[in-house]
Amino acid sequence: MTDAAIIHTYQVRGALEGLAARIIVEQKLPIADLEVALLELCRAVESNDVRSVIDRVQRFHVCILEKPGNPFLLENGLRLIVPLYAFTLMRALAKNLDAGPWVPQVANHQRIVDAIRMGNPQLAEQVVIHVTNHFMERYLEVWGH
Repeated sequence: MTDAAIIHTYQVRGALEGLAARIIVEQKLPIADLEVALLELCRAVESNDVRSVIDRVQRFHVCILEKPGNPFLLENGLRLIVPLYAFTLMRALAKNLDAGPWVPQVANHQRIVDAIRMGNPQLAEQVVIHVTNHFMERYLEVWGH
């Protein structure tokens, strides 16, 4: 993936996942599964297993997209997330990286959960967009060409 493709992917992901977060709050959907996904991500980072970390990060974001029950939102989100995380895994293995790049990202995933928990739909949407932009910046630092 080129840097431009990564940027475009994250821009659309932010919009889709932000919309999903807004719907989750508007519909007052339970987020216990999202909290479990965050906990599993934390454990994976602590275990320093890069394959597990990438799998858990993907699971966290898929969970956000699944919750609203909108098949179009999920389908389009998966079209972005699955290839992105496959590429991430290939790059991480090629660079022989550990879970280090994800350590600071755990707090950002927590911010997403906290924003959804606060119950303001617009805030949840904007936090997800903001955090996704931060993920993009960090991604380009670690994986960029």
